[in-house]
Amino acid sequence: MNFSGKNNKTMLYTILKLVIKIAMKVYFRSIHVRNAELVPTDMPLVIVANHPSSFMDPLVVGAYIRQKLFFIAKGVLFNNKILRWIFNMMHVIPVYRPFETPELMYKNEQTFRHCYELLAKKGVIMIFPEGISETVRRLRKFKTGPARIALGAEKENNFELGVAIVPVGINYSNPHRFQSDLFVNFSKPIDISQFFDLYKKDEFKAVRSLTDLIKERIATHTIDIENEALDELVKNIEIIYKSRLKKEFGVSPDEKERDYLLTKEIVEAVYHFHRQDPRGVEKVNQKNTAIYR
Repeated sequence: MNFSGKNNKTMLYTILKLVIKIAMKVYFRSIHVRNAELVPTDMPLVIVANHPSSFMDPLVVGAYIRQKLFFIAKGVLFNNKILRWIFNMMHVIPVYRPFETPELMYKNEQTFRHCYELLAKKGVIMIFPEGISETVRRLRKFKTGPARIALGAEKENNFELGVAIVPVGINYSNPHRFQSDLFVNFSKPIDISQFFDLYKKDEFKAVRSLTDLIKERIATHTIDIENEALDELVKNIEIIYKSRLKKEFGVSPDEKERDYLLTKEIVEAVYHFHRQDPRGVEKVNQKNTAIYR
């Protein structure tokens, strides 16, 4: 049988996606995917997610997107010949960053052009707006790339494409540990047409406003603790009280969504008491930290 290069790439992508889904069932103790059915299948999409694990994140989201997915990744990874071949087969598109490869920044214009063309053909692109991966329960500053690509593609096509942005929250019980729990939390798509009028008047302001909305939506679908000290307190509370709370509220080990929501409630409670009595919360945190060090 003879296959064209395009067919070979499509077949390899399909096979790898199947292999990844099987491997994930072995690697994770449990996998819970919420609202994947909200992801449209008949329109151009930009998928955006937080980035707690550089290797696993694109795999765990891509495994549950029915369409062929194109990924944006830092261009420095393409320096390795083997990785470059794999990335090309897996539809990875390079983007170059000034602090890594300033001499290649001019290639980003080609990257944006490629993304515009993909979206014009109802393609699906995945981007991590934080730009870096750190295993902390905190969102870093979001880059404007997803908003620029989505709105730029619309501008190139007379604002008639119907591009939507789908925020995703990726939550691991422990991203460093084999047999941890995974909770992938899909959000309702963002209709970017609400930003068209502003974009026609002030592109920078529209891009910034859309980026802020993307971050806000992802924050509601993951554990986002901006204060490092409070994150330590939340961890201590989870160690001491979470099993008791799960028993009290009837949360079984299999109910990963309710487990996640319980952590969200703990975080909100800690922030509430911190606003009311920051010094008191700080003292409690210091005592708990001393005990668990």
